Amino acid sequence: MKTLPVAKLALLLFVLFGAGVLFFALPGPSLSRTEASAGEVAPVFGADLVNFAHRGASEAAPENTFAAFDRAVADGADVLELDVRLTADGEAVVIHDATVDRTTDGSGPVGAMSLTELRALDAGYRFGGAAHPYRSAGLTVPTLAEVLARYPSLYLNVEIKDKGPRLARRVAEVLARADSERRVLVVSQDHATVRAFRKASGGRVATGASEREARYFCLLSQLGLSALARPEYEALQLPEEFQGRPVVTEKLLLAASRKGIRVDVWTLDSPQEMREALDLGVSGIITGNPRYLSELRDSGSA
Repeated sequence: MKTLPVAKLALLLFVLFGAGVLFFALPGPSLSRTEASAGEVAPVFGADLVNFAHRGASEAAPENTFAAFDRAVADGADVLELDVRLTADGEAVVIHDATVDRTTDGSGPVGAMSLTELRALDAGYRFGGAAHPYRSAGLTVPTLAEVLARYPSLYLNVEIKDKGPRLARRVAEVLARADSERRVLVVSQDHATVRAFRKASGGRVATGASEREARYFCLLSQLGLSALARPEYEALQLPEEFQGRPVVTEKLLLAASRKGIRVDVWTLDSPQEMREALDLGVSGIITGNPRYLSELRDSGSA
C-alpha cells in the first residue's frame, strides 16, 4: 500500500484541521434550516434568473426613493433591493448610508434624526450631475412599511445596515405587520445582526448569508468540503470578484446548487458584465440598470 509523502500528508492534515476549526468556531444555529425558513422562500427566489434592482433603478433615478423603485418596476425588475436603517424614534427607513449627506440636502447621522426630520429633506437633491433633475421633486426618504404598501405584489431584498438586534427586530415587526414575510429576502453582512433577525422573525423569512457565513462557504467549496456546511440561509449574495480574484466560480455555483442555495451577484451595471455572469450560471443579478437585464432576457440572451 502506498503512503503519502510527509509534506503532502502534513498539508492534508492542516487543511482538514483548519476546516474543522472553522466548522466548530461558528456558533450553533438558532434554528435549523428545516425549522426556520426552508420551504418559506418566495417563489421568485427559485426562478432561473432574477433581476434585482439595486436600490431601485439607481442609475436612472435617485437611489432608494419611490422614483427609483417606480422606474425599476417599469424596467421589468423582479425584486426591489433596498437598504434600511433606524431613526432616532425607532422607524425603519430606506437609506443606504449612515448619514444623509451623500443623497440629500441635509447633513448628519440617520440614527440621530427623527422620521419627521428626515421627511423634511430632499432625497433627490444630489442626483443627476449639474442638471439635478430631481431637486424639489417631492422625493423623501421612505419607510420600509411605505415601500411594502406601495408595491404589495412585488418581491423585496432588504439589507439591514445597522448592526445589532434593534433594527433586526424592527424589520421583523414591520414585515409581520404588513403580512409580507413570504415575499422578502433579508440580508446583512454582520453575522450577529442576521442571526438576531432570524430569531426575531421565528424563521418565517428567507435570509441571505452574512459575510462570515459566505466566507466560510466559499472556503469549503474551494477545498471541496462544502458537504460540511450547515447553511441557515437561502442565498449567497456576492461580488463577482474581490481584490482581483474571482469569487463566483463554477465550483462555487455547483457547491451552492448541491445545497439548494441560490447565488446572486452584485453590482453589475453593464450588459457585458451581465452576460459574463449569465454564462457562469448565476441565480440572479443585482443591478442599478434593471432595464439592461430585462432586455437581455427578452432577447433570449439570458
